[in-house]
Amino acid sequence: MPAAQSAERCRISYYNQFEAIKNLIPHNPHMTNMTLYIVDEQYKRMKSYKELKWSEIIREAIAKKLKELEEADCRTYAVKRLGEGEDADELFEF
Repeated sequence: MPAAQSAERCRISYYNQFEAIKNLIPHNPHMTNMTLYIVDEQYKRMKSYKELKWSEIIREAIAKKLKELEEADCRTYAVKRLGEGEDADELFEF
């Protein structure tokens, strides 16, 4: 078999293997990829807990912080409106 044909067969084989592996990795089109830098010492300690899904832990921490910030914004808004004389019953009516 000529070298060009052999190289082409290898390229196709590797491409097919890559596609098969790529299809095994779940991808959520509603998520954005983000790079995170951490201290080397923290990374070494994290590696000792391989059973944990660190990306999920980080997602939960971000969600918790966002909720805290949004609740603080609501409180600030409410205090400001109450200070302007708005009736509390109307402000918190759902």
